[in-house]
Amino acid sequence: MRLAFAIALAAVLAAPATAVAATWSVEMWGRDVAGCGKKKAPCRTISHVLSLAGPGDTILVGPGHYGNTNRDNGFVEPAEETGAQVDTGCNCMLPLDQPVRLLSTHGAAMTVLDAGGDTGPSVGPTSLVTIAGPGVRLGARGRGFTLTNGFWGVELTPAARGAVVEGNIALRNEASGFFANGDFGHRFTLNTAIDNSAGFGQQFSTGETGGSLWEDNVAVMNRGSGFSSGSSVTFDGNLASSNGGHGFRLIGTGTTARNCVANANERSGFNLQRDVVMENIRSIGNEGPGILIGQPQQLAFRRVEGTITRAELLGNQEAGILVLPMVTAVPTLRDSALFGNDRETDFPLNDLSSLCDLDNRSGFLNSFDASENYWGRPDGPGAGQVCDTGFTPITTPFLAKSPKIKIKRRSPL
Repeated sequence: MRLAFAIALAAVLAAPATAVAATWSVEMWGRDVAGCGKKKAPCRTISHVLSLAGPGDTILVGPGHYGNTNRDNGFVEPAEETGAQVDTGCNCMLPLDQPVRLLSTHGAAMTVLDAGGDTGPSVGPTSLVTIAGPGVRLGARGRGFTLTNGFWGVELTPAARGAVVEGNIALRNEASGFFANGDFGHRFTLNTAIDNSAGFGQQFSTGETGGSLWEDNVAVMNRGSGFSSGSSVTFDGNLASSNGGHGFRLIGTGTTARNCVANANERSGFNLQRDVVMENIRSIGNEGPGILIGQPQQLAFRRVEGTITRAELLGNQEAGILVLPMVTAVPTLRDSALFGNDRETDFPLNDLSSLCDLDNRSGFLNSFDASENYWGRPDGPGAGQVCDTGFTPITTPFLAKSPKIKIKRRSPL
C-alpha cells in the first residue's frame, strides 16, 4: 500500500506543470515595455501582446483606436500596430494563429481596429484580422470590435478550425467584411457588415469538414452580395438588406437557411445554386426576384433540389420565384405566400392576379411542386401568376389564407 502510494506521488511530482492561461490587458494609455500586460500596467498594442501570449490566453482590449492610427500608409509609429505583416506573411494587421481569445472591454462601437487603407503598396490594403489556427475566438456579444479600412475585415484561412467570430462590425473594407476560406466548423454570430465590397463570404477549400453556423448576423448596404456561402453551412436568423448584389447567394451543397430575411437588395433576395433546405424566410421588396433558382449565365445543366417551407415572397420587382435556363430540378414549395411580385410588369397595382409570381425559364424543367401555398387570393393563383415555358406546375391544393410565418432572430445592434 505504502509502495503504491509512493509510486503515485512520484509520478505526480514528476509530471510537467500545466500552463495556466493568462489574461493580458491592452489600453490606449498603456506602454509596450517589459512586463506590460497587467490590468494596472497594460501594453499599448495588440500585436505586442500577441508576441507574448500563449495558447488559451485571453487578451482584453480597452476602448480606443488601434492600428494605423494616423492613416499615413504604414504601421510605423510607436503607438501603432508595428507588428503588422505588410506585403509579407498574412498581409494582415493581427495574425491569430493559436487558440487565444481576443475581446474588447467596451464593445465594437468603442473599440476600432483600423488598417488605414492602402497600407500594402504591392498587394493593396492590409486585412485587419487573419485567423490561421484552431480554437480562436474574436469578440463576444458586447465584446467585439469595429474593423475598418482593410482588405478583409476578418479572414479565416484553411488552417483555421472551429473559430468563433462574434459581436463585431466590419465597415468599409475593400473585400468582404467577413471571409472564410473553407468550411471547418466555424461560428459567426451577431456580426454586422456595412459598406464592404461584400458582407459575408465563403469559398470552397479542400478537406472541408463542414458544419459552420452563421447566426443573427446583418449585412447592409454592401456593394456586392450580403451573404455568399460554400457547402454545408447553416444560416439562422440573418438579415440582408439594401446590398448591391443578392441578399443571400447560396452556391454550395447541403445549405440550410432558416429565420432569414432579405429585403431591398439590388438583385435577388435568395439565389439558390445547389440543394438547399429553407424554412421561415422572408424575401420582400428586392429589385430582382424573391428567390432566383440556378446560376446566372450558366452553361451546364443544374439540379437545385431540396425544400422551401414557410416563405413569404412579396413585392419583389421581378417574380416571386424565377427559375433560370438549364435548371432540371427545383425544391418543393410548401406553406408559403407569394403574391404582388413582378412589379416591373406594367399591370395595375391592384390586380395581383396579373403579376407573375412563379416564372419558369428553364426549358428543361418537367415539374414544379408548388402545392399548399397562398397566392394572395382564396381561390388559388390567378391566370397571370404562373408564367411558364412548357410546363404546368402543381399548385393544387392551395391555401385559402396566408400562413403565419414567425421569424426568430436576435439583433446584433
